[in-house]
Amino acid sequence: DTVSQSIVGYAPSGLTYDIGMSFDHRTGSITSTPFDQYGANVGFTRLTQPLLRDFWIDSQRHAIQIARLNRGISDLEFERQVSVVLNNVQRFYYDLIAAEENMKSAYSAYGAARQLAEDTRREVEIGSKAPLADKEAESTAQLRLADYYSAMHRRNTAENQLKALTGRKFRDQYDARLVPDEKLFRIERRPVDLQESWKSGLERRPDYRAYFLRTDQERINVRFARNQIYPNLDVEGGYSRGGVDTTVTGINQGSLGGAFHDIRRNSQPSHGYGVTLSTPLTLRRERYALKRAKSQQEQALLELESVEQSILVEIDTTISLIRSSNMRIQATRAAREAAEQSVDAETKRLARGVSTPTQVLQLQDRLIRAQSDEVNALLDYNKALSDLDLQDGSILERNKVQIQPLR
Repeated sequence: DTVSQSIVGYAPSGLTYDIGMSFDHRTGSITSTPFDQYGANVGFTRLTQPLLRDFWIDSQRHAIQIARLNRGISDLEFERQVSVVLNNVQRFYYDLIAAEENMKSAYSAYGAARQLAEDTRREVEIGSKAPLADKEAESTAQLRLADYYSAMHRRNTAENQLKALTGRKFRDQYDARLVPDEKLFRIERRPVDLQESWKSGLERRPDYRAYFLRTDQERINVRFARNQIYPNLDVEGGYSRGGVDTTVTGINQGSLGGAFHDIRRNSQPSHGYGVTLSTPLTLRRERYALKRAKSQQEQALLELESVEQSILVEIDTTISLIRSSNMRIQATRAAREAAEQSVDAETKRLARGVSTPTQVLQLQDRLIRAQSDEVNALLDYNKALSDLDLQDGSILERNKVQIQPLR
């Protein structure tokens, strides 16, 4: 009967060890003489330390380091996904506000065109206007109504996009209506600085930091492939203590305790050591693996440079859009105010009979375009600010969002 157990371990230096113990109980007879024997053995049955190949890094340590970096890449990809979702929520929220204001403007424009068409129709009926003069006003009113329906659809589309991001089940919130409690206005924030945004983007963007981890992976792959070119040179050894206790009729009764007594006295030690050197006849596979690892490392570095270039271009383009949108806001606001004054003045002239409905409709068209241009300028400005926060990696901090890593 034999019972044995062992612990196989692995040290950071590449050392492998096997710590074991075994117990056995033998019974039988030799030349008609019965025997009853207990044996035990405890110690390091095998120790192996590589000195060349697998010394700096081996397949186990290689897999552990790559897996640790994959964990970091996964965390950064999740952070990037959260940032993108947050940016989309902000953009769709701005879209909803803009769509709400455009829908109200379209309805107001339809109301003004409708009123003008009714006034013109009454004047045609009493003969103060030429026949068919009311048809142009009626046509314009119907076009304004069609514009209102289109604006209503765009508003519903923006609302559905926002619902899809802020809720898990669209069916449950289908009947709910999202109504912004504010108008679209220019967000005030810190001054936009290109150099600061570049620095922040290259330090904080999770996708860029993930590329650094990928280059670290390729560096580890090159290190592992280079180490595999060396031959196997291993130092091996072992040490153990044994003990035996045998029943001798009339003299001794054997037991497992007697075998352990021998182990404590170290009466039967055993040890061994040696050096093993082995290498394949050719290292063609290992050399090809090293070349491939170096090529992949160079490719990863080029991708890192490309991503850095893209980040700098994105931030510069977005800042340019922020500045141009800011100037557009001022210009379109002045244009809208002037258009409102023109419509008001031309409407009064129409009431005094010194203008025509066509002239009023033309000025109303100009006012509608000016209102739309102002809303679009505000929309582009706010969206660009949110995009800049995403591109320079500060969107989570600005919105006070923290991500706790899994443990």
